[in-house]
Amino acid sequence: MKIVKGVYRKHFDQISEWAVYFEHIMNVRTFATYNYYNSNLSISYLLIDDEENVVGAYLLAKNQINHFYKGVEKFENLNGVEGILLFIKEEYRGLGWGEKLKDKPKEMGFDYVWGRQHKKLNNLHHWLKRRELIFEKEREYVTAQIFISESEIAKRNVV
Repeated sequence: MKIVKGVYRKHFDQISEWAVYFEHIMNVRTFATYNYYNSNLSISYLLIDDEENVVGAYLLAKNQINHFYKGVEKFENLNGVEGILLFIKEEYRGLGWGEKLKDKPKEMGFDYVWGRQHKKLNNLHHWLKRRELIFEKEREYVTAQIFISESEIAKRNVV
């Protein structure tokens, strides 16, 4: 098993197969389109097995939380990344691969990672192990994990 940076079109067919796990939120075509066009594939990661099959992925996008939502001034002068999709095939879960993928934004030098958790996925409790709840919307939660200190945030947000 290995983690590799960069997702290519050829990988997307395998990633799209995971849509079955998200059918209660969006159809297969919407799932594939949303993930392909909303991710920065060059900064995203794949989990590859020994036969070169994609068995997991962390799709990322260079989106700042304060560009999407109001009331999050704390993030104004920080360099963040949005986690679009984290998925590990069931047989590889519980082995630490998801944790290694979730560590990538910090390793890449981002100040924070944020994401939207659809309420129907019923997985907020997993994200709150390392993130904080920023706010709740009608159909989703918005969470973030900040990698820098509160004093560093304060310094960057001085006007």
